[in-house]
Amino acid sequence: MTTLSCPLRSLLKHTDCLRRAAVSCHVLPGSPQRSLGASLWRRNFRALSHGATGELLSLQSGAKTSAASACSSSSDGQDVTQKLWSVYTETKRQTEVMSTSSVDPDTIFANNEMSLRDIEIYGFDYDYTLAFYSSHLHTLIFNIARDILITNHRYPEGLRKYEYIPDFAVRGLHYDVQKALLMKIDAFHYIQLGTVYRGLDPVPDEEVIAMYEGSHVPLEIMSDFYGKSTHEHTMKQFMDIFSLPEMTLLSCVNDFFMRHNIDYEPVHLYKDVKEAIRDVHVKGIMYRAVEADTEKYICYGEQSQAVLRKLSAYGKRMFLITNSPFDFVNRGMSYIVGEDWRDLFDVVIVQADKPSFFNDRRKPFRRVTDKGALLWDRIHRLERGQIYKQGNLYEFLRLTGWRGSKVLYFGDHIYSDLANQQLVICQQVSPHNPMNLKKVSNVAC
Repeated sequence: MTTLSCPLRSLLKHTDCLRRAAVSCHVLPGSPQRSLGASLWRRNFRALSHGATGELLSLQSGAKTSAASACSSSSDGQDVTQKLWSVYTETKRQTEVMSTSSVDPDTIFANNEMSLRDIEIYGFDYDYTLAFYSSHLHTLIFNIARDILITNHRYPEGLRKYEYIPDFAVRGLHYDVQKALLMKIDAFHYIQLGTVYRGLDPVPDEEVIAMYEGSHVPLEIMSDFYGKSTHEHTMKQFMDIFSLPEMTLLSCVNDFFMRHNIDYEPVHLYKDVKEAIRDVHVKGIMYRAVEADTEKYICYGEQSQAVLRKLSAYGKRMFLITNSPFDFVNRGMSYIVGEDWRDLFDVVIVQADKPSFFNDRRKPFRRVTDKGALLWDRIHRLERGQIYKQGNLYEFLRLTGWRGSKVLYFGDHIYSDLANQQLVICQQVSPHNPMNLKKVSNVAC
């Protein structure tokens, strides 16, 4: 970010920069521009002394002193040009330094204000929203997918030495399928230099710039809104918390091939890892492991239970929409909330197949028995205490009549839970943070 593009309000946060900005008024003694510059500075500073910016100035120790000294005369013989470049360089450096010391990590940042008193219907996803998983789950997914690569896809046995690295990846990273690079890309499609990894090793900035002819990534090779990639979209974004083991496994396999000088096709590697991760879920391997040892993998949800029971006590209506199967959800919710958890929800939908749930009008709802069997009768209403599978948004709206700003839905996956179609249900949607439920439980409904 250049100095000219940096808001003055931001620069005022740096007292040191403000002090050095005095050079901007230091022109040759006796020059008419000097008095004009001083006059303009004093006028602008008086204007900034009012309102929100003035409030900011009042919090900065020495800010007014720095501003007042900005127009003091410079010493004879000083190189004004050199000093201006010095101020520019230092200010530019400080604007590029990221500081999070003043940010509370537990703060919830909202882009739409609302009053919970106006909310009558609450919707929830299950995984990582009502159910909080321990770190053992990511290790489980990684190990199972790694073994699937070795057993089913004939990958080298040497991959077994790789273990899951908990702090290696975060949600939101992009993976270049063709170049086998994991990286962070900002909202303006610029690669954040210093975040690019090939395997488990960082890639030098110079090499990154050479490969991409700069740091900007063209929109046409980015994945679409739902995070999906086509043959033309080489950048896959990982937004699901479940994708952390996938990113780590991709990097570990890349690392193994490079260290052993094995020639490979990055696209095939990506597809094989993706299929292995999918098998962990689709074939029920992960679900059976969690059901067999619930206490190991699911953190006891005191906050979830407190929120659900409080909302129910205040007469709020609730629904659950999840992609997970009934047996898995039932085991987890019984552990978190209690055997009566179904009595708290007006509608429960499992294996919803989000995000297709929001834009596919063809899939009807099917009722699921307590033993997991599917019934074939047509659904004319969604009944409390019953379990439904699949379905679609439009049928959901027709059968419940719920819509408008009185509905609030909590989910953890930006593509599956907060898709544009979701706005048809409600004008209020919230990407889930574990602290959300804690704070909701402390709000009077």
